[in-house]
Amino acid sequence: MKLRTGLITVIAAVMFFLSASIIFGQEASTDVSTDAGTQWVWGEVVSSDSVNKTITLKSIDYETGQEKEVLVTTDDKTTFENAKSFDELKKGDALSIDYMIGADGKMKAKVISVEKLKSEEAAQEKIVPPAPVSINPSEAITKEDTSKEAVAKEAATKEDTSGIPSEE
Repeated sequence: MKLRTGLITVIAAVMFFLSASIIFGQEASTDVSTDAGTQWVWGEVVSSDSVNKTITLKSIDYETGQEKEVLVTTDDKTTFENAKSFDELKKGDALSIDYMIGADGKMKAKVISVEKLKSEEAAQEKIVPPAPVSINPSEAITKEDTSKEAVAKEAATKEDTSGIPSEE
């Protein structure tokens, strides 16, 4: 009898928690599937369609090791890194895309990062040459100036800059 009462109590508690999670649970979004979560793809732009805001990307299928083309859609919520907008993407760009599979089965981009090669980054950096150094000819040291007299003259000049007036 005690076993039967305990079993009924456990079943009632499980039913209560299940019904509470159904009642208070949030509705699943119909726009993007949450089952698969965010996924990632890397590849090279083959083409882009600015009217439909889609990108065809050449990438590697990691399960088969084969090269394949995938179609990625974008929308107003897609964010861009190293590019200001969809319009800056061009054929040959290397992209890293975080996406989700939508309810329609299409890849919907969340974040698109344009990968810059080191040579491209170096070309974009401004190289500023060093400022020219002007040398006063009277201060220039030549091979002839390395004599004992030049060294003594240099030492005397250093002493003169001490701020103590000379007694000459």
